[in-house]
Parts: sequence; structure tokens; C-alpha cells
Amino acid sequence: MNSVNLSHDIFLAGWTTAFCLLAAVVAFWLWLTSTSATPKFASLSPAKPTAYRYASLPEGHIRLLRLMPHPDERSRIECQLVDYPLLDSGKGTHLKGYIPVTPNLHMALTRLRDRSLERIIWADAICINQGDTEERNIQVQSMAKIYAKASRVIVWLEEATTGGAQGHGETTVTDSDRALEELRMAADRQPAKTALATSETDQQAILTLLQRSWFQRMWVLQEVAAARQVLIMCRSAEIDGYAFCSGLDVLNLASQDRDTQNRVRSAAYLMNGAIFRPKYATSRAGRFSLDIRPLGELLDMYHDRKATDPRDKIYALLGMSSDDHVSAALSPNYNVSWKDLFHQVVNSLVGEQVSVETWEEREIAVIKTNGWVLGWVSKVEDQKKWADEQNIVMVLNYKRGHPNRKIRWTLQTSAKPIREGDVLFLLQGVSKPIIIRIHDDYCAVIATSITPAVHTTQNEGPGISWLDLLPPATVLCDVLLVWDWEVEPHSKVKNDGQDYEYLMNRRALKHTTEETESHHPDYQATRFTNMALVMGVLRKYNEAERKLQKAMDAHGRTPHRELSHTLAVMDNLAAMCSDRDELDLARKLEVMADLLGRRGDYAQITEDGILQIATSFDEEVMSILLNWRGEEVQLSEKVVEAVAMYGRSGKKVMAVLLDKRGAEVKVTEEVVKAAAKNRDTGKEVMALLLDRRSGEVYLTEGVVTAAAGNEYSGKEVLALLLSQRDVTIKVTPKLVETLAESFDASAMDKLLRRCGNEVRITEEVVKAAAGNSDSGKEILALLLDQRGDEVRITEEVLKTVARDSRSGREIMALLLDQRGDEVKITEEVLRAVAENWESGPGMMALLLDQPGRSNEVKITQGVLKAVARNLTSGEELMALLLNKRGDEIRITREVIDIVAGNWYSCEGMMKLLVKHRPDEVRSLAREKRVR
Repeated sequence: MNSVNLSHDIFLAGWTTAFCLLAAVVAFWLWLTSTSATPKFASLSPAKPTAYRYASLPEGHIRLLRLMPHPDERSRIECQLVDYPLLDSGKGTHLKGYIPVTPNLHMALTRLRDRSLERIIWADAICINQGDTEERNIQVQSMAKIYAKASRVIVWLEEATTGGAQGHGETTVTDSDRALEELRMAADRQPAKTALATSETDQQAILTLLQRSWFQRMWVLQEVAAARQVLIMCRSAEIDGYAFCSGLDVLNLASQDRDTQNRVRSAAYLMNGAIFRPKYATSRAGRFSLDIRPLGELLDMYHDRKATDPRDKIYALLGMSSDDHVSAALSPNYNVSWKDLFHQVVNSLVGEQVSVETWEEREIAVIKTNGWVLGWVSKVEDQKKWADEQNIVMVLNYKRGHPNRKIRWTLQTSAKPIREGDVLFLLQGVSKPIIIRIHDDYCAVIATSITPAVHTTQNEGPGISWLDLLPPATVLCDVLLVWDWEVEPHSKVKNDGQDYEYLMNRRALKHTTEETESHHPDYQATRFTNMALVMGVLRKYNEAERKLQKAMDAHGRTPHRELSHTLAVMDNLAAMCSDRDELDLARKLEVMADLLGRRGDYAQITEDGILQIATSFDEEVMSILLNWRGEEVQLSEKVVEAVAMYGRSGKKVMAVLLDKRGAEVKVTEEVVKAAAKNRDTGKEVMALLLDRRSGEVYLTEGVVTAAAGNEYSGKEVLALLLSQRDVTIKVTPKLVETLAESFDASAMDKLLRRCGNEVRITEEVVKAAAGNSDSGKEILALLLDQRGDEVRITEEVLKTVARDSRSGREIMALLLDQRGDEVKITEEVLRAVAENWESGPGMMALLLDQPGRSNEVKITQGVLKAVARNLTSGEELMALLLNKRGDEIRITREVIDIVAGNWYSCEGMMKLLVKHRPDEVRSLAREKRVR
């Protein structure tokens, strides 16, 4: 709390907060006398100074400080205290003595003291007997009235202790003075006074000034909220409060730093309105009030401000409250502990029916209550610089069949910034909703008092009460709320994932009853279950699932396992999911509840039932089955095989089996084959088996065949198996053939490196590689390079190459280049080339162009007929043969008939034949007509 004056000036000192008598190491002593007694001044530092003894204040009175003039600013400060009723003239006391004050107050009084005139000042550190608790209780209630009746409030920002200073006669100009002067010139709209034109040194001086603790003090809010004129002073400079705010607005420095803007905004906003305030204020229910906002809103906005005594965070706002009635339990009373006061505040805001727990010396409250989810924040709009309001877009949560409404609200700013995803929640027994933020197993309170100022919606215009638009309450949710005033409101570190136990341990808080200890498993399970229901109402079903799983994990750590609440929530969530067409999740929740004994009885666990769970659900259901019905579960090879083969959760379910029943899980060849076939998670399942049980995994021809049939992840599965040294490979001809036919050169290379002596490169292996459209060329190149003496290029191999529709030409070119002498181009090979719909023309051209092999490449009737039958490439092949080897081609009636029957290429091939061999074609045509 700071200081004030009534009849002339009011003084605020930025040196301490409410009722802190002396916080500095160094103390100054002020000589105090009464107005009626002639003072006998002692020295500045007497050997044994006589402490000033306060007289009791009459009811309805305050003390004023009369600051005596002196021409020498270095002289001892002499003051007189005056008892002053707010309506009558004052009468002095008859006491005298010294009182210690802080260095900043001493410096401020020195600055305020006139050379020849008295000044009347109110300074709380002197004018209130800090040692008398009862007097403090009474005087604090009058402070708003004192400030409101004063003609001026003076803000003293303590002198800077660092930074350069330059002398001007007897005056020293400090950084703070320079900052105020820059703000004054900016407010006066002097030329070139913008943030860009202001020097970096002056900008830093202003930002340093804004770091002063005065801007963070709680009592400051009431003082500037009540003031009709504010004067800001430093050592030698001063500026009107309105001009101070105008200068900040022009220079726009504070808005460049979010922390600075948040620190300054509240005080600047209230200070900016001082000149518009009338000379009177409101009295409510026998008390004086500035009538600014309800107490709940004020606490939401300002609870992050600083106060040496935490009780002042509440008492400092009472004089600003617009509530018609404030509980007598909240009236200033410094005999009441912080724990009890905070408890009373929470109950006044969220209702007496809730369970509230508070702690001494900690600004945190834990609230156990229930209520309804009404909606969530979908957007937070940018806030105006100095405004104490913010705009948000809220989605109101309606039942199926009713469209959700988006509504734009203007709310007061809050110490904890509202974020997208925050939840609108209505507590049972309370008329107005609150805003909460969901953490792992509890909710943080963001705002306790929501009163939107204006609204617009998609479907309605202005004029409709915001309360009328709230959706009807449906699902009652139990919640654990934490109202934490100690969290840095603008911290960049997000703690959304922290759980309640972590929070309590970090704050070293202990519950008063053992039954509600945060680490008790049943209590943990209840918290997670409650949050699962909240997530379900918000339609975040995946989050609801995760929280239910955490609840089940907590239940598993206690032998008592009280499940009635969890089962009720599961039923509720299943109904919600069915209502929203989330049928798979609804079915899953029903199965989980059945396994937990929802109906009080337990269905018999059979192998078919286990198989259904293994193939239709995820690891959560399997965990419940094993944890809660484990004695009834027999893990047969068929079950393990089903887990390995089916479902997107195969890896996670397999991990549950290995973790909980590892000794019963046998990794047989059938299990490995099943994993190799798994299109969705085969690679992950195989990696898990190799990580946990690699010694039991064998790579057989059956496994390779299974992987070959898995076009999605089979290659990755085989690569894992070949890379694992612990895996035993059972090499057979079929294994090598399948690998050559369906995989790539990397797999073949690994096999040769691991099992080189066991691998035989037979004709079937070469044929398999030759038929591999994706990697045949690379595999054959590898085999020719590493095992060339075993590779035989037979007619069957060449026919296989000739039939390869995608890579045939490249493979044929490789064989001609590497083993040309062994490549025999027989009629059967040419016929296979002629029948190839895609690669046929390329391979035929390659063979026809081979130097010195024209006699070997013979275009027989069989080859020509094969060309005539080729639907897609027949025309191109026919043109190639006519151009390259036309003299060898004999056009027969049978060839013409086959061309005529080729519905796709008939026209093109017939035109070619007429063009190149017109006589033969006409002769055959006449012959056909004669017949």
C-alpha cells in the first residue's frame, strides 16, 4: 500500500506494499509532533531516538501528515500528524517522537517538501499505526474513500540506481527523469517523437522505468482507480498520469514486449481514466465503493499482482467491488489467517456446497465440486493495447440434433490468459459459469466470474441475453479444480500435461485428510475417470480413452478396486459415443465394462472370446482382460498368432502379452509368419519380437513367402529379419527362389553375406530373378557379379525375361552385355517377346539390332502370328518387323485372319500390311472372295 493526502496533495510511494513498516536495511528517522505542541527537535541520528507513540484514533477519523517546510533540502524532515475526520476540521494530538521509514519514502518526502509552505499528505506507512492490528483493520476499509476524496494522487517511482546521469546546476538528471521527459514530449505530440525516432538509450530508460515494482503492486490498483488526478514523480521530473499513458501509447514501446505490456496495462488503464472521474463515488450497503467490477472479476484480473501480505490481494480489491453485498467474513481483519480468508473467498465465488482446501502461506486452493460442460473457446482475438477487456469466440455444446452455436463474447481480461480449448463450465448451485483449463487429472481455474458484456452469434443478433443462449445442462461431471495464484500467468512453459500428484509434490502441499491423499490409487483413478467424462462431453473421445486407461492403471495398484464410479462413467461415455455415431468406441467401452463386471456377473472367458478381443480391439481392452480376468485366460498359439496378424494395434497388444504373460507366449514359426503377413503393423510387431525374443525367431521359406504376400510392409519385415544376427535362417531352394522373385537386391545381398555357402544359384533362382519386374535387373547383376560361375542363361531364363512386361528390355540388355555368348535367341524366345504387350517392341528392336546375329533371329510364321495376336503392341511390332526384316516376312491367309480378329490393333496392322505388301494382301483378298 502507498500514500495519500486529502485537502491538498495525495502521495503514493512506490517503495513497499501494504503495512510493511521497514523492508530496507537502512532506515531514516522522521521527527513527528502534534499540531498543538511546540516541538523540541532532536538531532538527525540521536544516540537513543525516542520512538513515536501513536494515540488511538477516534471513530471515523484518519491521520494526515503535515510536512513542514524548510529551505535546505538536506535538513532533517520534520512532520506533524493530525487526526482528521473526513467531514470535520482536524484536531492535533499531543505526542512526539521519531518513526523509521524506508529510504524511498524519505527521498519522496524530501522531494515533496516545500521551502516555505506546509504540505498535507496521507502516507499509509506513517498515517496508520502499523503495530495496531485493529486500527489497520478499520483504516484499510477507508482507503478507497481516502483516495477518492483526495484532490491529487502522487506516484513516486523510486530513483534509478544504475545508468548515467548528467549534471544541470544543482540538479542531477537520472534515467528515470529522462524517461518521464521523453514520455511527456511524446504525449505533447512533439515532432519526430515516435519509437523509431526515440534514441535506443531513451527507449531503454523508459522500459527500465516500466520494470519498477510499483506497476506490479496490488494496492496501486485501488489508488489509481480512485484518483481524480495522478501525478507521477521521479527525482527531478514529473508528468501527469494521463500524459504518461498518452506518451506510452504514442511511443508504443510497451506493446513490443508482452510481459511489459501485461505488467503495465492494468495500472495504465485505470490511471488513464482518472481525469474523467467525478468527485463522488458509490456507497453500497453501508460501505464506500469505487463500483468498478464484481469482486470475482477483479480477482480473476489482478490476483497475479504482488503484495507482501497475501491477504492484501483481497482487501485491496474490496473498495473497487461493485457487489451489492460482500460477506462480513471478507472485511479487512488481519487477525484472520490467509488460509481461512482464501477459503472464505473461494466459497463466496463457487458456493458454500463445495469442498475447498487451502494452505497457509500458499496462494492455491483445491476445490472438489461438480457441474456441467457448456462449451469451449474456439478463438481468442488480439487484445487492444491498454484495454481491460478481451474478445473470445465460444462454441456452445448442444446435444445431437441441435447445431452448436458460436458466440462472440467480450470478457474482462484475466491474469491467466484464456486459450483456445479452455472450457466453459457451470458449477452446480452457481448461476454464472467459470472458465477452466483441462490438465491430466484436474482442471485449472482460469476465471471464476464470467459476465459477457456483449455478444453476437451466427443465428441471432444483439439483444438476446447471453444466459438464454447457454445450452441445457445434461451430463453432471465431478471435477477437481485448482485455483493457483502462484503460477506465472504469462509463462511460456505449458504444464497442460502435468497431473495433480506432480502439482502437489512440487508445491510440497499435504492434504488434511488421509483419505484424500493425492497419491492414493483409488483417488487417482477417480480423478482420471472424472476427466474422461469431461473429455467425452467435449467430444474428445481419444483423450477420454487415454484417461480411462490411466484410471484402470491406478485401479490396478490397489487391492480394493472400487469400480462402481468408473463403470458408471464408462456407461455414460458409451451412450455419448452411440449418440454421436462413434459406434466402434461405444462397443469398446461396453466390452470393457462387461469385462469389469458391469452387471455384477462375469461372462465366461473362452478362446473365441479372447480371439475376438485380440483381433477387434486394442491394447487397453487386452490389458483389462489380463489384469482383471487373467486367471481365466489361456494364451494359446492361436491367440498369439491372431495378435501378430490382425489389427492396427498388433504391436501394442503383443507388448501387453509379453509384459504380462511373457512365459506363456511361444514365438513359433506360425506366429512369425503371421507377423510377416500383417499389412498394418507387421514391421512393428516383428521389431518387437526381435527385440524381446530374437532367439526364438527363425527365418524360413514359409516366413519369406508370407512376407512376399505382404505388399505393404513385407520388404521391411524381411529386411529386419535379415539384419538381425540372432535370427536363424533356414536356407532352402524355395526360400532363395521366393526372395529372388519378390524382393530387392539388398535382401539378396544380405542373404548371400549371411549364408553364402548355403545358397545355391539354380536355374529356378535365375528364372525367379528374371521375372522380378521391380528389382530383377539389380538382382541378376548382383548374382552375375558375385556368383557368375553358377548363373546359367538357359532358354527358359530368356523366355522368362521376354515375358517381363516392365523390365524385360533392361534385363535382356544386361544379359546380352554380360553373357552374350550364352544368350541363344530361339523361336520360342522371339515368340515370347512378340507376345509381350508392354516391353515387346523394345526387346524386339534390341534383338534385331544385335550385330552379327541376324541369322539367329528368324522371323517365322509362329513369331508373326504372335505379333498379330498382340492387342496393345501388335501394330508397333508389325511395323518394326516390316521395316527391319520385311523380306523375310511371308503374309499368309492365317496371318491375315489373326490380324482381322485383333479388335484393338486390326485397323493399324492391316494398313501396314497393305502399305508394305499390297500385292500379297490383294491376292489373298481375291482368293477369299472366290471361295
